[in-house]
Amino acid sequence: YEVGINRQLRRGVFLDVAAFERDIEHQSTLVFATLDDPARAGNPVDIRLIADSGFGKVKGMELRLEGRLGVVRGSLGYTYQDATASTRQLGIIGQQSDSDTPANDSRPHAVAGLLLFDVPEGWQQGKLSGRLLSRLSFSAGFRYASGTPYTRCTASTGNESVLAGDPCFSFEGDASGSRLPSVKQLDLRITKGFRVGGQDLVAYLDGRNVLNFNNVVTLFAVTGQTSNPVELARVLSQDSASWANEAQSNGLYSGTGDIDLGFGGAVASGCGNYINAQGQPAAPSCVYLIRAEERFGDGDHVFTVAEQRRASKALYDVGRSSYLFHSTPRRLRLGLELRF
Repeated sequence: YEVGINRQLRRGVFLDVAAFERDIEHQSTLVFATLDDPARAGNPVDIRLIADSGFGKVKGMELRLEGRLGVVRGSLGYTYQDATASTRQLGIIGQQSDSDTPANDSRPHAVAGLLLFDVPEGWQQGKLSGRLLSRLSFSAGFRYASGTPYTRCTASTGNESVLAGDPCFSFEGDASGSRLPSVKQLDLRITKGFRVGGQDLVAYLDGRNVLNFNNVVTLFAVTGQTSNPVELARVLSQDSASWANEAQSNGLYSGTGDIDLGFGGAVASGCGNYINAQGQPAAPSCVYLIRAEERFGDGDHVFTVAEQRRASKALYDVGRSSYLFHSTPRRLRLGLELRF
């Protein structure tokens, strides 16, 4: 159901109030399930699957105040929303439990504002203010919203790489009991129309997130931060072990963990007989390692442990860089339109 009223408070000023409730059936959710694997003699294995989580319910209220005064228009809105879903945490076959938790996209509070200033052509004709402000348009929009919920994971093996919103092998606290930080954004657009030599031109400034709010869109479900030292340490260790195994297969590994890629001065020309840890030809891998040492090391073709970690972290940062955890920073665009 949805009910609402609209009332004019004064000339040009209106207030809208609405309340609503809605049932949503057959929601799908991504979960971990422990199932018997026939390819492994029936041993249990953890897999991800999409499950029918039952039904959800959304209820809340909305307020909107809208008004106009001359060339200025504005609106301010507030929404309260309580969205829940009956999620099903799956364990071993036949063992299921249901619980009502906040829906994945639930945002309890949201505030949005819009301000418009639009001066028509010919306004205050003959006056200085008219010449300066004629065909000037200004719009600004602001939005604040609560962060979406997620489930905190325990610091156990298998959870190191889980991001907010993804299922955990094991979780702590209540399901969907934590929330991302709130989202804030201010956008604006300013345009000014004018004519030059009979041509109709419009100059504009378009700004998105002009206050450069640092909005977090996801984080690690174990740490509640945009970094997880445990995951980083695991990745560095795996890369180091992989390089060490390959280097040992080629007799290039030293007792200190360094890898000698000089080949007696031949460098990349000495990669012809290079093999991987399985004994297969792998000359391109040898060249890649040499180039990595030259880029992230001192270029002496001895790939030290410190240089290995520097190269490994550079690759790690590609997948875990700021764009993954934060929304778009401030962007400003200047332009000139030619209208026909």
